Amino acid sequence: MKRSQILLQVFLGCVVAASAETQLVEKVDMVVRAEAVRSGRVVGQDASVAVTLAGTPGVSVTSQGIPGGQTDLSIRGSSFSGAGISLNGLSLQNAQTEHFNAELPIIAGVLSTPEILTGVDQVLVTEGHLVGTASFSIMPIDTGRSLTFGIAEDEGYWLSTLIQESRPFANGAGISGFGVFGAHTQANSVDSQDNDVRSSRGGGQFQIATDESQWDVVVAHQQKAFGARGYYGVTPTWDAEEETEDTLVVGSWLRGDLHGSYLRASVMWREQSDDYTLYWTLPGVYNNAHRTVTQSAVLAGRELLGDSFLLDWRASGQSERIRSSALGDHDRTRGGLTLVPGMQLGRWSLKAGARHEVFEDDDSETLPQGAVEYTRSERLRLRLSHSQSVRQPSYTELNYESPASLGNSGLENQTAETTELLATGEFPGKVEWRMGIFQRVTRDAVDWIRETEASTRWTASNLDRIETEGVEVGVSRRAVGGSRVAAHYTFLRKSSDVDFYSSRYAMDYPEHHFLLSGLWQFCPCMGVELTQVVRQQEDNPLRESSDTGYDGALALHWVPCSSPRTQVSLMVSNLWDDDYNDFPGQEVVSQRRVSAGLTVEW
Repeated sequence: MKRSQILLQVFLGCVVAASAETQLVEKVDMVVRAEAVRSGRVVGQDASVAVTLAGTPGVSVTSQGIPGGQTDLSIRGSSFSGAGISLNGLSLQNAQTEHFNAELPIIAGVLSTPEILTGVDQVLVTEGHLVGTASFSIMPIDTGRSLTFGIAEDEGYWLSTLIQESRPFANGAGISGFGVFGAHTQANSVDSQDNDVRSSRGGGQFQIATDESQWDVVVAHQQKAFGARGYYGVTPTWDAEEETEDTLVVGSWLRGDLHGSYLRASVMWREQSDDYTLYWTLPGVYNNAHRTVTQSAVLAGRELLGDSFLLDWRASGQSERIRSSALGDHDRTRGGLTLVPGMQLGRWSLKAGARHEVFEDDDSETLPQGAVEYTRSERLRLRLSHSQSVRQPSYTELNYESPASLGNSGLENQTAETTELLATGEFPGKVEWRMGIFQRVTRDAVDWIRETEASTRWTASNLDRIETEGVEVGVSRRAVGGSRVAAHYTFLRKSSDVDFYSSRYAMDYPEHHFLLSGLWQFCPCMGVELTQVVRQQEDNPLRESSDTGYDGALALHWVPCSSPRTQVSLMVSNLWDDDYNDFPGQEVVSQRRVSAGLTVEW
């Protein structure tokens, strides 16, 4: 029996069990008069989205150093180049390298909880990422001020603040608001004696909200410097450092409800710079500097046509310009149009359409999209979907040449076809669950590989075909008083028709990935927060550590009864002092880190 047939039988068995009639007794909600304990993950040690994503079900965060240092994202076993962030429907990309896909100069407190999107869901909300997207939205402004200060081992510290003010219109038809935010982090010796991290970010926002629409403008800037000894496959015997800057301007207008009929327009201008220096043993130093400017615009909406028909549509355009001492000077543009009509027939919902992508100096792609959904009740919804996506190689993959890596100017655009069978539901007590099986076929997949054991550099290569089969199971519950718990498990199996000695990204994946996260408020003024990841990685001859990693973080939060707008936190990261190496061929000296923080709101 084929592996995919076995997965299907397991899936259907789970669905039958989940949909069986059971007697569930819903407890009476208790009224909690004290203010709920706030989450340190929400505040964030460095207020970055990377820290927030580290505890989000459905996404895997892999860091060189610490989250907020150099961080890669992976969704459903994708390479770091296959997953990224969107903001108010704008896909945030970098033509230089997707190593910056987790970067956002806006602090996490301004943004919504991320929604992890794949397949058709991703295409209807954003575009540009091959496998999946962590989708953020700008939160409504509410009058308030917060200040967080923390200290860590090795003389590390962090500081962040968010000040927002909202005022109602004189006629009561809406509100206007503005805000300013800022954050600074210093972390020392994160994985090597001289690998420190210093980052600062700040900006402002303006918002107008009425019953029918919302306008947002956000301007933000970030500067970061971090030690990069041993990063990107370079030997750790050479010291290295990297400095980045990121300036982002976003404007957005939304009318209607994203879950119903709506119209949204978003524009973005972004400039990112990256300066990498390697102190090798040859005369002089190895240095490359890059500056990337990205401009994009999106107009999207959903039209309800009568009682049974609807139309999801998106039109987008993007231009990218890079000026680089190592990659050369390049400009490219892309545009796309998505049309996905749908209809509702009783409990059945059907959607079928396509996205057409046009590239400058590359062949255009027509990408079919379709889904059929059956809703039995709130307890059970079934959906079968098929989606296709396309990605252009980054200029690092095309043109880079360093002591550890070699690009390939002949790389083709890569495409992915994803078929998914998903079951979701809700039980009384605010319990949500999901189970799914999926298959993804990636053609011309870009990966960095060592072709033979004697190879000394990672080479960017097109793997003709990668076939991925997976199972996803997740459950979450949010209780009264702010307590919450979520568990998410992914099983993956990949195969490729290309022989190689070692893969650094696409074929170096977790066969098993389990995330448990939660905040338990055992009294109105005290709570415990836990994030625990267990991953069993595919065998790789260059990984020097065990193939199993145990990344845990624990925090104790205390809200004094006499000061309910103050929170004191004691936190431990790398809870089990795990020495798992995230990247093959890269030795990491891990250590447990203890920190303490204070958050005050007024």
